[in-house]
Formats: sequence, structure tokens, C-alpha cells
Amino acid sequence: MINITDDEIQIAIPLKEVQIFKQEWYDLIRQDKHTFEDENISLTLKPYDVVWLGTSITNSPQRRSPDKKRRGQDEDKKAIKRRELKDKKTNRQ
Repeated sequence: MINITDDEIQIAIPLKEVQIFKQEWYDLIRQDKHTFEDENISLTLKPYDVVWLGTSITNSPQRRSPDKKRRGQDEDKKAIKRRELKDKKTNRQ
């Protein structure tokens, strides 16, 4: 959800509208936990605020372990290196 105004706004979304009946939700950007006791997701968004709600914090890419992040970066570096070598071979021929 994005507040594109310079006003603070109140939002109430009925859980039956999203068809997910969980009381605990997470802001995947700030990694804040929100608990909703009634049948609505109720939030206050500050001016130009952004909230990305999910029912599980493990869906957030920022929550991956440092090893997995590093491994992914190493794999990306290897793929780039392979592409560079392939391009060099192609340019020589």
C-alpha cells in the first residue's frame, strides 16, 4: 500500500476481502509485525508512506541468511565471468 498524499490516512481492509484470515501480518519493507484482532486490517499511513504486507516474514528477500545472500552473489559473479569469457572467445573468432 502506498500513500501518495501529503496527509496521514487511515486504512481498513476487511479480511474477508483478501481471503486470508490471519491475525499476524508483517511489513516486508520495515519488517514490523502487525497484529489485527478484529476482522479488518487497520493501518495508519503517514504521508508518502509505503507498506508491503505479507503473512510471513520469511517471504522477505532481506530475511535470507547472510550465507545465502553471499552464495547468490558468488553465483552471479561466476555467471558474469563465464559470459565475459564466452564473449572474448566469440570476439577472437
